[in-house]
Amino acid sequence: GGGLPAWERTRRSVRAAMVGAGYFEIYSFDFVGREQIERLVLPEDDLRRHPLEVRNPLSDEQALLRSPLLPGLLEGLRVNVTRHSADVSLFEMGSVFLPAPGAPIPEQPLHLGFAATGSVPGPSWQERPSRDALDVIGLVETLAAATSTSLEIVQGAEPGFHPGRCGRVLLSGERIGVVGEVPPDVAAAWGLGGRVVAGELSLSALGAALRR
Repeated sequence: GGGLPAWERTRRSVRAAMVGAGYFEIYSFDFVGREQIERLVLPEDDLRRHPLEVRNPLSDEQALLRSPLLPGLLEGLRVNVTRHSADVSLFEMGSVFLPAPGAPIPEQPLHLGFAATGSVPGPSWQERPSRDALDVIGLVETLAAATSTSLEIVQGAEPGFHPGRCGRVLLSGERIGVVGEVPPDVAAAWGLGGRVVAGELSLSALGAALRR
């Protein structure tokens, strides 16, 4: 007995909130290529810039274990936009793999990632605003309500995001993620011309909060 574990309750609540906000769930491989990581223009001291290598990869595009979810989401946007879908909103829940010096295996936190471009969903007869930083602030508020947590966004420069149009997400004062607009040069590296909003949060941290 005892009901669902905290992780499963978190995942179900988050999925329902994201779908309700007009996002579609995707499932991508745990592997990425070096070029995709370099496109994010992360600083040299960022662990995500140095993902773990895969032994005997099937291809250069699958040579590394993903360190953020963002490359797979931006690739999903690219595929949809090239198929003439102007308004695309995607999310993914899955593990990322971070180097853990001295440990035999990497850290594997569970993350929620999302990315969107085009206009906010709404009735076709109404003028719909474009996605922007305010849109993702509202999404974080929706996630907080869905998981019964108190999430706070503190504006500031974050690697891989547009300066002044992003912020870190705090849970009980602890940084658990970042949301905001993707820099135009990063979006352009995936062939995306309009504004792109994105974010990545630790589902492991949200689940731990639910267990308290």
